[in-house]
Amino acid sequence: MPRKLSGGEEEVTSEAISKADEYSTKALECEERAERTRDPHVKQQMLEIAEKWRTMAAFEEKFTR
Repeated sequence: MPRKLSGGEEEVTSEAISKADEYSTKALECEERAERTRDPHVKQQMLEIAEKWRTMAAFEEKFTR
């Protein structure tokens, strides 16, 4: 059920973008940030976070479709 926003209009949600796709996109963003950083500690953290997003995406793919 759509949520009401402060102006009275309804929030629009896109069913075209699945949670798995959303999580995969977030993983890609983390991987891109890891490539851009010079700090090896930050790079490692971003890659670990990306892996967690990928795990969540795989879970969504397996159990919600």
